[in-house]
Amino acid sequence: MKKYLLFLILFVCSNAAFAQLEIHGAIGPSMPVGQYGNERLDEGGYAQVGVAAELNAFWFVSERFGVQTAISFQGHDIDRRDLTRDFTQELFASSIDLLAGNYSTSLIMIGPFYRFYPHDTDRFAWTFKGGVGLLFSRVDDLSVNVTSQTPQGPVNYTSSGEAESKGNFTYFLGSDMMYFINQKRSWGVRFGLMFTHAKPNFGLVLPDEVSPEMTQNVSFININAGISLRFGGNKNKEE
Repeated sequence: MKKYLLFLILFVCSNAAFAQLEIHGAIGPSMPVGQYGNERLDEGGYAQVGVAAELNAFWFVSERFGVQTAISFQGHDIDRRDLTRDFTQELFASSIDLLAGNYSTSLIMIGPFYRFYPHDTDRFAWTFKGGVGLLFSRVDDLSVNVTSQTPQGPVNYTSSGEAESKGNFTYFLGSDMMYFINQKRSWGVRFGLMFTHAKPNFGLVLPDEVSPEMTQNVSFININAGISLRFGGNKNKEE
C-alpha cells in the first residue's frame, strides 16, 4: 500500500508541468450487491437501494493519464419487512417485534485513471479508473423481541446489539462519461458508475439459534450524475 501511494506521488511530481485539475460532484442511487443485499439470515445484509454523494478530484499528468482522489458517502436502509419475515420463519415465532437501524458508509479513495476521447475534436470523453482506499461503515442498533409457542407455553426471547462502526481496506473500479458544454472543455456534465468492495467484519446481531457468528461483506455499485469543472494547465483542443 505504501509503495503504491509513493509511486503515484512520484508520478504526479515528475509530470507536474502539464498539470490540470478537474473537480467532479455527483449524486445518485447506490445499489447493494452480493451478500450486502442478500436476504439470508446466515450471511445476508438485507441492505436496500440507497443514495450516494461523491466528490472527485482528477489531477492530469498528461492529456489522458492522471491520478484521482475521491470521497463518497452512502446510506442504505435495512429491509425490515423481509428481515422480520425470515426471523419469524426461522424461530417459529408467533409474534416478533423488530427494531433495526440502517447502514451508512463513507469512502476515501485514490488511484490512477485513463481518459479516452473518441475523436480529437469531440466534446465527449470516457474515463476508466480504479484504486484503493478506506471504507468506514456503521450499522445502527438492532433489537429483536420474539414470542414462540411451545408445548410448555409461550417463550419470549430478546436479542439486541449496539450500533457498531468498522473501518477496512477497500478497492474500487469505475468508469465516467463526460460531455463538455463549452468548446474549451472547461466544464461539463458527467455520468458515472463505480463498484466498491470491502470486508469490515461486522453484521447484524442475530440470535444464536439463527447464526452464532456472522461477518458482513459490503459491496455496492454507485450510479451517479453531476457536473465537472476544469482548472489550470493546457486546455484540450477547441472545436
